[in-house]
Amino acid sequence: VFVGSRLCALKMMLHLSKNKDVSVQLAKTECIPAALVQIANKMEVAANILCIAIMTNLTRHPDNSVGLCRIDGLVSVLVSHIMPVASNNDGSNGDTADNQECAKCALYALQNLSCTGSIRQELANTPNLLAALTKNAFKTQHPEQQLSALHSLKNLSDDPFNLVTMTNTPGCTATLLALANDGTNAMAQYLACD
Repeated sequence: VFVGSRLCALKMMLHLSKNKDVSVQLAKTECIPAALVQIANKMEVAANILCIAIMTNLTRHPDNSVGLCRIDGLVSVLVSHIMPVASNNDGSNGDTADNQECAKCALYALQNLSCTGSIRQELANTPNLLAALTKNAFKTQHPEQQLSALHSLKNLSDDPFNLVTMTNTPGCTATLLALANDGTNAMAQYLACD
């Protein structure tokens, strides 16, 4: 009953977060995104996907970006969902459809946040963010995630202060150069060149 109630509450918040006016109000009510950060990764898989999807919807509106970025741990939770998944105790690699859905939502949220110029430096200096985006930019088996990671890297590189940080991130420049010279995916090649 408790799990079902939690899922219903999260589905209601997901539905509300799709509306622009309501989304702005949800994001401004600091306890809501803070609660989402607190419960992420601490629930069953279905609830966790809804939690990350709500965060993604909240980041869709530029008015929300600065406030959401200030929520302690929000960006770190998103980064944790795009980090490469280590092997599970059962011997599987953890690359399940549910993990991929969370990663896709988290990458979209990071892409949305990176569109706001005033928080790009803060994002680029978030621990593991650039390394995780770089690894996801090379995920050719997941084209949506790859393009979202490349869009995020492109947005972050638009801030001149981030260029040193990006250059110092192991593999970031090499990944962009490799993708810029790879003609397999024209859009990925264009974004890497850009």
